[in-house]
Amino acid sequence: MADGPAVLGLGAAERAAYELLIDRPSATVAELRPEWTLQEPLENLLARLEERGLVQHDPGPPVRFRAVAPGIAFDAVLVRHEDELERARRHVDILDAAYQARPAVRAGPRCCESTPSPRSAGAGSV
Repeated sequence: MADGPAVLGLGAAERAAYELLIDRPSATVAELRPEWTLQEPLENLLARLEERGLVQHDPGPPVRFRAVAPGIAFDAVLVRHEDELERARRHVDILDAAYQARPAVRAGPRCCESTPSPRSAGAGSV
């Protein structure tokens, strides 16, 4: 899953905060803090994840956070990547069609063969 978070638009700290919530249905910051080992403040990350629609909170007191189901949270990102991939495939198809339609190359000397020059052709006869 090394590249997965980056492809989904998550930095390492955001991924860690989201995955911390994935492991539990609902938690307060105080409940999450003992397991939080990164330098970035957990509260800031949870706020960013909530702005992006990956985390929701239940009003308190105490305020409880929960992860949005990954299939829902990342659906728009996956659809965008699928669209980009489809456009790339169409472009490759266009390039392939152009490649196939190009005129055939006439057979000529191979790269390592040399054609005798007129001067060297007559050198042996004097």
